[in-house]
Formats: sequence, structure tokens, C-alpha cells
Amino acid sequence: MHLTTTRRRIASVAATLATGIALLATAASAQALPRHSLGNTECSMIEHTGYGVGLPTYLPQVYAADATRYRDLQWVDVRTDVYELQGSNWVQIIEGDTYQGLAADDNAVQSFQNLRTGARNLLYQRLQFILYRNGGYRVAQSIRWHRNGAVPADSTYRWVNHYPGMQNSSWCLIR
Repeated sequence: MHLTTTRRRIASVAATLATGIALLATAASAQALPRHSLGNTECSMIEHTGYGVGLPTYLPQVYAADATRYRDLQWVDVRTDVYELQGSNWVQIIEGDTYQGLAADDNAVQSFQNLRTGARNLLYQRLQFILYRNGGYRVAQSIRWHRNGAVPADSTYRWVNHYPGMQNSSWCLIR
């Protein structure tokens, strides 16, 4: 009888440990993204050039994840894409260049490097997309945080705000 009681206790402890591990794994996977603020697109600052219409968009403000009690650093990739309204669908027409910068958990990336050209952009410099026809346009930004030791990798892809934009600042109308 003593052996059966011991087996039950071991089984109970094993079940409790398994439940605890599952809860920790769920909590870790449900953690919020590292601190960031997406850039925005200025619909009212459309610049007419000899080549088309410019749609100015700002890079996002991005921090590293605060994963340890020390200062955490993390490489971050940012890409800005442009979509055009075609019928009732948003169709990607421009895949922007990828920009990379080093973020800290207490300091946002201040300077991004264009991985295609090597050029540098400061956080508050605009990216300019040249559009050649009238229509509805929408901009999305991808942010990818690279893993760095105990600092986990993560990513997001979301629409930016468009000021002043159509339908709750979700897109620009160019005429």
C-alpha cells in the first residue's frame, strides 16, 4: 500500500510540474512586442515632382526588448511597403528597402542603415515613395527584432496612420 501512495504522489507532482511548464510557455509566447511606435504617412504633404507624386513616410521609433535586468541591445530590421486600392482589395505595389539599426531597451534606434544602398537615415527623416497615378494608397511597416542572447526575436507587420487620411486615418486619397 505504501508503494501505491508514493506512485500517486509522484504522478500528482509530475502533473503539477507539467501544468506549470505549460503555463510558463503560454505566458512567454503571449508577451507583448518590444516597445515601438510606428511611423506615419502624411497625406496632406503630398509633394508633386517632375516624376510623380511623393508620399512622405517616417521610420518607426523602435526599442529593444527589456528581457534582462541589464541594458539589452538588439538589431532591428524595418521595411515600409505601399499598397494601392484596386477594386475592393489592397494590392502591394512597392516593397520598400530594409533598414537596420541597433536598439537598446532604454534608447530607440536613432540611425538606420539601408541594407541595399548602405545609406543612413536618421529616425526623423522621411522616406519618399513616388506614385504615378491617382488613387487610394495605404502604407504598412514591418519590424523584426533579431535574437541576441537572452533577448528574444519578435516581429510585427501593421498599417501606419495616415494624416489626414480617409476612414479613420487608414489610407490616403491622391487626386
